[in-house]
Amino acid sequence: GNAAAEAQDDKTAEVGEIIRACLRGSGLGVAAFHELVPPGAADRATAACTFSALLALASAGELRVSQEQPFGRISVSEPMPCR
Repeated sequence: GNAAAEAQDDKTAEVGEIIRACLRGSGLGVAAFHELVPPGAADRATAACTFSALLALASAGELRVSQEQPFGRISVSEPMPCR
């Protein structure tokens, strides 16, 4: 396989675990992206890599991402279980 793609998959999976732990730890099951990657505490590269992984996880249906308006708050949550 492609080593770069596999490394990206590992990083995406790692980011997913960290985000899920944060969501469970919040007690609300939802967090804002800026809470997960606080401006000033994380550098731009970290924020960009985390956001990229978040979009990949959302595309795969592993996390739910929503934004009410352009440039607005980005909410992250776990997907609703199928009933």
